[in-house]
Amino acid sequence: SSRRHPSAPLSFQGRTRMPLVLVMLYLLACLVCAVMGRNTTIGFIGHFLLALFLTPPVNFVIQAVGRPSAREREKMLTTRPR
Repeated sequence: SSRRHPSAPLSFQGRTRMPLVLVMLYLLACLVCAVMGRNTTIGFIGHFLLALFLTPPVNFVIQAVGRPSAREREKMLTTRPR
């Protein structure tokens, strides 16, 4: 008989790929947030962890209102157009 027992895990039906794809997409979005935030005060690791725990859309908002790192602020001050 090909009927599945109610307590059998779903992996017996081959349904484990979708959650894996979603996890991979989520981690990819977290990496994008980290790359975008690498020149801010909390840096790559900080933004990766924020995106991981607070979701990437929340991290994008944090980056929009956050400030650049001291190195980037100094670079902006020294390379003003004349």
